[in-house]
Amino acid sequence: MPNQAASQARPGKKKSTPMGLKLTFLLAALPMAYVVYPTLILLGATMAPTVVAYLFDRSRARYLTITIGLLNGCGSLPAIVRLWQLEQSQSVAFYVLGDLSTWLESYGAAGVGYLVYLGMSPIVSYYYAVTTSGRVHILRRKQRALIKEWGPEVADGTDEEFADEVGAEEPDAEETAQDGAEAAA
Repeated sequence: MPNQAASQARPGKKKSTPMGLKLTFLLAALPMAYVVYPTLILLGATMAPTVVAYLFDRSRARYLTITIGLLNGCGSLPAIVRLWQLEQSQSVAFYVLGDLSTWLESYGAAGVGYLVYLGMSPIVSYYYAVTTSGRVHILRRKQRALIKEWGPEVADGTDEEFADEVGAEEPDAEETAQDGAEAAA
């Protein structure tokens, strides 16, 4: 009884799955694993790059594993379809694995996934650099307009170069109208 009271006192604790449900799932999964055993053999061999990516991916979100895994799965799909078209047997699974195109498709797709992973970081960095510099440019123009309207006292705390630069030039009416349109967008 003390354990029951302790489990009721902690509302955030998950309830465990009953043993009967686990046993039922296991009894249903074993015959199913026997039926799809040739497919599991094929998947085990062709999805090896995903397993390696999982082992080496240290990030919390597992972007490397996801990128390689999805494209590796797409590359493994034609081999699985060939297996299902010919016959769902162990000998046919090894026959499909013996075909060079199976390896080229699955491992090639995993390689493309790795290239996508490597290429996305510079692309995203460049995108953020461009958008950030655009935002800074818009804010500088607005700051120039405020300095012209309120005087150099409002420029306190900004770059001295920028404050001197603003004192030398005036924003056009066209630039001010363009700033308003960009801020609305």
